[in-house]
Amino acid sequence: MAAVVRVQPSNGGWEVIVDSRTFLYSTQAEAEIVGRRLARAEKLEFLLLGRDGVVRDRISYGGETSHLPATEL
Repeated sequence: MAAVVRVQPSNGGWEVIVDSRTFLYSTQAEAEIVGRRLARAEKLEFLLLGRDGVVRDRISYGGETSHLPATEL
C-alpha cells in the first residue's frame, strides 16, 4: 500500500503523520500546509481528518492511491 500523509487532531493541536514521522502544530491550517507540501514532494496521498475522525479532504499527488475506505486507513 502506498504511504499516506495524514493530518489529524492531537491533544489540542494538530499532527502530520507520514510513515513513522510525526510533526506537531498548534493549528489545523499550519498542519494542512505542511501535510500538503510533504504529500506533493513525496508524491503521496494526502488525508485531512476532522476532529470527529471523518475524512474532510483526500487527494493523491502521485503514486498509487489507496483503494481502502477512509475508515480503514
